[in-house]
Amino acid sequence: MTTTMKTLKLLVALLIPIAQTGSAFIPSPQSSQPYVGTTKLCRKRSSPPPTRRMASDGDGSGRGFGGSSPEEDMTPPSAVSRPTTATSSSAPLGGGEFEMQEMKFQLRGMLKRGIPSRALLPEKRDELASYVRATAMRVPSPVPPGKLAEPGRLNGTWKLAFSTEAATLGDLPREANVVVTFKDDRKVDYELQFTEKVWGLEGITAESDYMVDPGPLSPGLITMVYDKITAKTFGQRLPVGLFGMLKGRANYIETVWFDGDFWIDRGFGPDGTEYFNVFMKDDGSLKNDGNIL
Repeated sequence: MTTTMKTLKLLVALLIPIAQTGSAFIPSPQSSQPYVGTTKLCRKRSSPPPTRRMASDGDGSGRGFGGSSPEEDMTPPSAVSRPTTATSSSAPLGGGEFEMQEMKFQLRGMLKRGIPSRALLPEKRDELASYVRATAMRVPSPVPPGKLAEPGRLNGTWKLAFSTEAATLGDLPREANVVVTFKDDRKVDYELQFTEKVWGLEGITAESDYMVDPGPLSPGLITMVYDKITAKTFGQRLPVGLFGMLKGRANYIETVWFDGDFWIDRGFGPDGTEYFNVFMKDDGSLKNDGNIL
């Protein structure tokens, strides 16, 4: 998934000492390697994806968070390195309306009933993944991605409903939900919420500033700049002090489809495998006592 997601996944493992001992000491992040995986459900690109300058790429290993100055990370990637625009160039637009309706119907039903996608049979997951890909690649975005730059357009709470990359949350507790809350003044919270306490943790939040590219190079490209990361444990929200090194560093999310209720972003695995994540806006009717993925 995104670098933010990988960072929070790493933090889950690193925050075990807090839950077990109450200590705020956390080992160096460079000592652990986050799991990154892809699945056969995803379409293979014929050529490598564009190289992105990500803050987490630091030393070139994909493991550390350092390696470049905050000033460099704050600079948007060049036109060559920026992600491509709204839809895959290899997929012609047209059709896909049936798949879009099925995607919405099935995901809405799953989230409202608290049915995790992990509970789906492989063939059902394949089917749903095909609906997501058809929607993202063949149906024009009802709201042009560049319009997300308008103030308040993204405001609200979004829950991760599905990912065509099965390993996205494969190494997280089953009780984990991914929630993104966009606020006024260009603030965003990227959270892992736990429906049950895991190692004493109730949630981990990456508080960030964000901006959206209106175009024309990468319309809808969301840039999140870390401010601080906190962990809520035993009823208290504690700053994860050692990760202050992330302050000022940037992470990018490529929006490919948006209609105000569903938001699809695209990413690429280390081998060039393309995958899609689907977020659904929480209007208060989504079930909160079951894990999403």
